[in-house]
Amino acid sequence: LARANRLDLVDRLLETQKLHSQDTPALKSKTLQMLNDLSRNRYFYLNNGMFEKIHDCFKTLPKKLGVKPKVVSHNLVFKAFVEKMDNGDQNGFDRAMKEVINKGFEGNLATYNHRISRLCKSKECARAKKLLDEIVSKGLKPNSASYNTIIDGFCRIGDLESTKKVLDKMLSDEYVLPCSFAYYSLIRSMEIIKRKWVPSFEAMEGLVKGLVERSKSEKAKQVVEKMKKRLKGDVLESWGKIEAALPL
Repeated sequence: LARANRLDLVDRLLETQKLHSQDTPALKSKTLQMLNDLSRNRYFYLNNGMFEKIHDCFKTLPKKLGVKPKVVSHNLVFKAFVEKMDNGDQNGFDRAMKEVINKGFEGNLATYNHRISRLCKSKECARAKKLLDEIVSKGLKPNSASYNTIIDGFCRIGDLESTKKVLDKMLSDEYVLPCSFAYYSLIRSMEIIKRKWVPSFEAMEGLVKGLVERSKSEKAKQVVEKMKKRLKGDVLESWGKIEAALPL
């Protein structure tokens, strides 16, 4: 029904389900049952791109139920607005974030990762990078999504120098082990080869292992061969040492 854009029928179906659940005997309390229904509805709206429905649901039902939304609920709304930005909306997220900040809301790592995604989607990657330090100052540890989103953002705007700095920071921070996505994003642009920068052993190891683990050994070999063909002189010799240590 959602894919057919019959949102009126979706609402009718969900209301029927909610009324049915209220009449069904259960061990759980009525309020808890309604909370379960609310959670299911929000995920349904999210998975079907009904982002405004999520926001409306989030703003009205908690008051009716007499409950206070937790961090997971807020993050679901943020995720919805980040995904909606693909359709040109980049203000909904900021409004939602301002609302919860005014309420004294303390986010978690997922909240910061959604903020990073929002900034990178609007090409504000430098601001997103600053959030890494803020994450640490809050006593949290960035994960691979924190770094990878910023790396991908810088790659998309062609800022390879900043990309490399984030990669280096990822290695030096040691909060999370490097994975293939970060390095593949950089190598994919091929600007890395034009600039004659040879990735570190950790970078290529993470890339190749990631491809091999995903049963993409041929792709890993192609990356190795492309690097070898494009580099010259001392840089090529340095690459040879890295290639010899790769798990192929």
